[in-house]
Amino acid sequence: MSPNVQPLKVLFADNQVMFRQCFASFAKTCFPIEAHYEASNGIEVLEILHQHEIDLVFLDIEMPLMNGEECMRVISEQFREVKVIVISVVNKGADIKRMLAAGARAYIVKNTKPEEIVLAVHAVMNGELFFDSQVKDILIQDQIPMESLTVTDLPARLTDREVQILNLVAQGMQSKEIAEVLHTSKETVEKQRKILLKKIEGRGIADMIWFGLRHGIIGMKSYLNKDKPDEDKKKLKKF
Repeated sequence: MSPNVQPLKVLFADNQVMFRQCFASFAKTCFPIEAHYEASNGIEVLEILHQHEIDLVFLDIEMPLMNGEECMRVISEQFREVKVIVISVVNKGADIKRMLAAGARAYIVKNTKPEEIVLAVHAVMNGELFFDSQVKDILIQDQIPMESLTVTDLPARLTDREVQILNLVAQGMQSKEIAEVLHTSKETVEKQRKILLKKIEGRGIADMIWFGLRHGIIGMKSYLNKDKPDEDKKKLKKF
């Protein structure tokens, strides 16, 4: 990462000791790490989160005692400030979407390219969502809608205008651009965005997009197809 990025306190959670330790060593060559912790199951993850201030968790899905999905739900509820990147051999659309429904904001497979790990860290630490190229392809081809995997009812009733704004935000538009599309003022859009965030109990753009994907308001295929490779190249240059 760039020199002005603070070193991170990172937790590596995987039941395979060799992978966990090797990945931790590799990660230290990719971005600055102040301290690193290891866990072999979800229960250990939660114990460490209670004991230490962790910035980032690399979380596997298939772990004993408490798996990654169960652990992710607890993290989403009790440790909202902690960033999580799911890293797993599991590459089925339904399993990936269950992790997203549990609260995951980033997902990479274990054989992903090194540069995609760097991009994932950059994204989540800047409040963005991230899926590596393999996961994107799986989600684009998959036919299972996100909303079928969400067990709770929609927690906020959105107006038609709020749904419009949500979709335009997902397209990467800023408030000024949204205002032009909706024929209103930038100030009005920003006010509506604040109301929208309050309704969904979110804190920023990533929360809005995640909410939209999770509840089927934003189409998974259209969202993933909007990504621009040139933007990823620019991010990598910052590291």
